[in-house]
Amino acid sequence: MISKPICFIVAIVGACLTVAIEASPADAAPRYVATPLVTPDVYSRGYGINAGGQVTGVAMLGHAPHAFIASQGIVTDLGSLGGTDAGSSGLAINDSGQVTGSSDIVAGAAPYHAFRYSGGAMADLGTLGGGFSVGYGINASGQVTGYASTSGVVPKHAFIHSGGTMHDLGTLGGTNSFGYAINASGQVVGESDLPGNLAQHAVLFSGAAIVDLGTLGGSRGTAFAINATGQVAGSATISGDTAVRAFLHSGGVIRDLGTLGGKNSYAYAINGRGQVAGTSDFPGETLGRAFLYTDGLMYDLNAVVVSGLAGATLIEALGINDGGQIVANSCVGDGGNVSCRAYRLDLVPAEVPALSGRALAATAIVLFVASLLGRRVTG
Repeated sequence: MISKPICFIVAIVGACLTVAIEASPADAAPRYVATPLVTPDVYSRGYGINAGGQVTGVAMLGHAPHAFIASQGIVTDLGSLGGTDAGSSGLAINDSGQVTGSSDIVAGAAPYHAFRYSGGAMADLGTLGGGFSVGYGINASGQVTGYASTSGVVPKHAFIHSGGTMHDLGTLGGTNSFGYAINASGQVVGESDLPGNLAQHAVLFSGAAIVDLGTLGGSRGTAFAINATGQVAGSATISGDTAVRAFLHSGGVIRDLGTLGGKNSYAYAINGRGQVAGTSDFPGETLGRAFLYTDGLMYDLNAVVVSGLAGATLIEALGINDGGQIVANSCVGDGGNVSCRAYRLDLVPAEVPALSGRALAATAIVLFVASLLGRRVTG
């Protein structure tokens, strides 16, 4: 509740009263306008968004799915490492428009490599000695994190690619580890197997250290996003591994963010304000709903989009920038026949809070008093 002084100045006397302006929970909820990024008849899925609202993802452009950048209504095909018939996906974008992701290195063949797209060209970042790698995160300096095989297909280790070299970040003692996001300081978050590979925990790779961020009481956890201040978002199992929940790790504490009424939830992105985006199970629906967690509340993004969806349902939110813009996807179908469309969600400009009933009553009193004072001066 915000107290505001309301003053009415009459001929020689000013009448002032402080009234309470209240916003209902519905008024406090963020409101968004959705904009589709690729034409309706083309498969598309958005993964990352930068401060300027540029989005990267994957779309069926030509004969194969390709990484793209969507900016100001223009979709740019980033190509691939294996020619026009080879596939690629853009998974993260920095504020300079550099993109990382994965690409087939030969059309129709299995091996795929992490790439960095910059200045109109896609560069192969290689592997850690095996046949595969994927780039999942890129920071302002162009450092890339992801995972790469060290021999053949497994094991896979988290890496940071910096200064032209891919560096192995190691594990917590198990076989595999994965890097999913990197902040401006070069801190990487992801997951790692523990010794024996019976448990997998969310981790922070910071310099030479690997910090175990734990779980929500279960045996598995994954950190998918980190912001500039070191807040981390991800998902982890609860005690007994009976459900998976989105979490926010901040100040050394890991917090369960809950769900939209279903069993499981997953957090995939976080911005500098600590707002978290992801997906949650939703009663009666197979694919779930995209959510935004802000100010201690989880919102179904479908409920706060005021226009642009035209009947579509957003099932996942995979990126959010500091301005509150979100990249989310609407998908339908199941199994191998899922069709998706990428959207960017833009905040509706802030509206003036509506006066509550008490505020309106107080305003009426002020007007009445002011009118009496006016009559005495002029009558």
